[in-house]
Amino acid sequence: MAFFQRMIIIAYVFAIAHTSINAQINKVHRIDSLIHTLKLHAKKDTAKANTLNELSKAYIVIHQYDSALYYATDAFKLADLLKYRKGVANSYRSIGNIKSIVSDTASAYSYYKAAYIISKQIQDKKSMFLNLRNLGILYWNDYTKAFSYLQYALAIAKQINDPEILTEAYTDMGNIFASIYNYSLAIDNFKKAIDINNKQVNRQAVLRLYLKMGSAYQNMNAFKEAMDKYEQAEQLGKELDDKSLIAMVLNAKGNLYINMQNTEKALTDYKQAIAINEALKDELTLGNSYANIAFVYQIMSDYKEAIVYHKKALEISNKIKNDYGKLLYKKDMGSLILYAPDSILKSIGINPQNRNQIAIEYEKEALKIAEEKKDDIQQIAVLNTLVQANATLGNYKDAYLQLYHLVLLNDSVSNIEKQKELVRNELKYTYEIKETAEKVKQEKKDSQERSIRNSLLAGLVTVMLFSGVFYQQRNKLKKEKNRSDNLLLNILPAQVADELKANGKAEAHRYDNISVLFTDFVNFTGASETLSPEEVVGELHTCFTAFDNIMEKNGLEKIKTIGDAYMAVCGLPQSKENHAQRTVQAALEIIEFMHQRNHIQKTFSIRIGINSGSVVAGIVGLKKFAYDIWGDTVNTAARMEQNGAAGKINISEDTYHLIKKDFECVYRGELEAKNKGKLKMYFITSSNNNSV
Repeated sequence: MAFFQRMIIIAYVFAIAHTSINAQINKVHRIDSLIHTLKLHAKKDTAKANTLNELSKAYIVIHQYDSALYYATDAFKLADLLKYRKGVANSYRSIGNIKSIVSDTASAYSYYKAAYIISKQIQDKKSMFLNLRNLGILYWNDYTKAFSYLQYALAIAKQINDPEILTEAYTDMGNIFASIYNYSLAIDNFKKAIDINNKQVNRQAVLRLYLKMGSAYQNMNAFKEAMDKYEQAEQLGKELDDKSLIAMVLNAKGNLYINMQNTEKALTDYKQAIAINEALKDELTLGNSYANIAFVYQIMSDYKEAIVYHKKALEISNKIKNDYGKLLYKKDMGSLILYAPDSILKSIGINPQNRNQIAIEYEKEALKIAEEKKDDIQQIAVLNTLVQANATLGNYKDAYLQLYHLVLLNDSVSNIEKQKELVRNELKYTYEIKETAEKVKQEKKDSQERSIRNSLLAGLVTVMLFSGVFYQQRNKLKKEKNRSDNLLLNILPAQVADELKANGKAEAHRYDNISVLFTDFVNFTGASETLSPEEVVGELHTCFTAFDNIMEKNGLEKIKTIGDAYMAVCGLPQSKENHAQRTVQAALEIIEFMHQRNHIQKTFSIRIGINSGSVVAGIVGLKKFAYDIWGDTVNTAARMEQNGAAGKINISEDTYHLIKKDFECVYRGELEAKNKGKLKMYFITSSNNNSV
């Protein structure tokens, strides 16, 4: 796996848990002070309700959620008794925060929504902003929904015009754009947040924003710009004399040096971060720094030093129960055991002859954690090592199953990336429309003021210039919109895509006259044993790309690939009278392609099954959505493929009656099909005198 993908995990864990020791002490002192205030305040009034809410927030910060919920509930009861609506809204928001932290998303949404409604009724705009922001963060993985909430929160923040709130709003917008890889818009929003903070001299906020900008530039491979931002952050950290922030910057610089393939400088920065974290006794970040250095030594093939730091990282991960730390240790040690020299393995008590089996055991433990965390990227990295180790041992069955899993995960990640690009373009379009509208409004206002101050001619010139900017921007946005639409058409049929864009959803429909095609490679496992994992995936890509072109040529819709199987349909979403003929013709062209392919390069044999009838088709799920079809027709088509033969097209009786005048067929008799009983089957033999 790429080093940077690994760094995403470490940076994420670091970001959500990092707090300096002094800050922790201050938070405990604040709780003591609030409890003392509460004891002295016997009267049941709005001031007491506010204190209870502040106590709840303070306990959330130090992760004592039971205490936080206790005080938030007390605050709600008192505020409700006093009909103190602002207090009710604040307690709702605190309870929503607790529910969100413990992953009770549905309850968190209800509390945030209730808090927002009250805040809007009493026109408490700061509370409106906070609840909208919380809703955006709650639905962070639903990028469109999160963006909608956060953009509305930004609009409210502009009305409030408070520097701290505006900073949070622009930072959130930068974060959402960064999460969908639109780094240029992320940087634009981070810059706006920095401009606000520079005026207010909030240098801690500026330092963190420099780090975010550096990360965005790093993701764009703009390493010089990234280093400039990290160095600005480091200088600020030194001026503030904040050791924990300096350590954070040093880790970020170390990650960047790895991307720049400068391992020596990466080690220097990581070791400086370790020295700081050891002094601060910050175990989480110390464990991450140990893991960083271990991995760097490993890619430098200095396995002895790598093992030393791997053990240090594991010790801390076990102590603080950091599952991601354990995952990285198991994964990296498995890889190290697989490739390290015999002398290194002997030094840690491992018989080199058992290296593959022991590596497999480590990787399986890593895979279990990655699966529990639903981390596709880590699973892919682990599975690559497992395939290699099992193939070396001759465990071809295990290697095949893991390779199959790997192909599915790669397909899943590829689909996620396509969907992120789709969302990225849609959100960019929406964002720039709003930005352009605001720009138009401001330009119009400025133009009117200049018209009053200046001559009519000057005003007309301004309007003309403004019009040029507007039309230029409109054309740019139109291009982005077209790109987004084309990406959507690459995922869904055109009619379904139009319905989704118009209504925000697409209903399932029944289609009565369609044909379903299934293909499957014969003895895929055996054929794969002679190829490397990369060669197998490459060959699948070549074949499936050709199949895609054949489907498009003959008017079929590709539905999906499932490992080495391919599925398509003809006759939906737009009906086609000759759907069966088109499907058979596509199958013949696939057979011909595979025949020609085998002349060029030894590849797989294929069998194809076709059935005709009725199906239901639609989009399934809310995340990672996919267009799919269901029904007995689909099941029978699959049975046709399973009961076929290499290099043959096996069709059902229903399909035969539709195409018998156009294609020559051979009746195979009634054959037993799994869960279907005996079915009449036919082989296609030729079409228009072209032998199969």
